[in-house]
Order: sequence, then structure tokens, then C-alpha cells
Amino acid sequence: MRELSEVIKEKKVAKTKILKQYNFPKNSRAVILNLISDENLKNFVTSACEEIGASVIESLENFDKNLLIGADAVVSEKIEKNSEFEEIFEQAVTPIFPSASHYDFEEFNPMKFEGNAFLFHENKPFQIFEKICRMLENLNYVGDRRMLIKNLLEFSPNQK
Repeated sequence: MRELSEVIKEKKVAKTKILKQYNFPKNSRAVILNLISDENLKNFVTSACEEIGASVIESLENFDKNLLIGADAVVSEKIEKNSEFEEIFEQAVTPIFPSASHYDFEEFNPMKFEGNAFLFHENKPFQIFEKICRMLENLNYVGDRRMLIKNLLEFSPNQK
């Protein structure tokens, strides 16, 4: 397993590169990969995230995969088996996904030092946005952020 402190450093360096490459504000609260396929839902999530100071990337088509580690979270309303998500998980990017997916994610609980994702039950805009807000709140606390990254590094994307 990769060293936690090294991964945290790599994440900071890559995030700085993403912010510069996409001309995002330097004080952006987070970099979120919005991979939602439903256009209305995708537009809502992007607008809502931008309103609260998060920077959003809506496609990985032209994205430098070497910078994946710099993203704070990935959001999607459906998870396909054997998709690009496994590559994203390996880079300790926090999943914000439906609770019913092909992977064994566990809701992040900083009080119990467990979990590796933020899971919503229905593909409703405000449920997804609430999980994004919870993720952002946890990023404010260094201990929570470290624990989440550690748990993601230990996660093996075993399919259900």
C-alpha cells in the first residue's frame, strides 16, 4: 500500500495543477468529477457545486489521467461494472454514488473511523447535493480527510 503522507502530497500537487490547467479559482473548496449521465441532473449538480465554491470537471475525455489523484470526489448516478471508476478509486478519489452499486462501499463515518464513500439512496438532486455537502464538510477537518484517504487506499474495488 502506498504511504498515506506521500499520497496526500501527491493529491495537493495534482490538485494545484488541475486548478491552474482549468483556470479554476485557487481557493476552490474541492475539485469534483461530475460523471452523471442524466443531463438535467448533471447540470443541477454542476451549478450547485459552483455556487458553493467547488470546481467541477464534467468529462474525463480530455482530462489528463495523471492528475486524477488531484480530484477530491467523483459523482455519478449509476455505476457500470468494469468501468473507468476502478482507475479513479485507485487514486483515492472519494466516491459519491448510489448506495446500490456493484461495489462494496461503506458510508464514511468519521466518528467510527470507517467508511470510504458518501452514498445516496435515490437519484434525486438534493440527495446527491447533500452528500456533496457532507463530503465538503469532512474535507474541512484534516483528521477526517486523512482518515477518508486512508480508507480509500485500503479499499479494494471488489464487485458485489
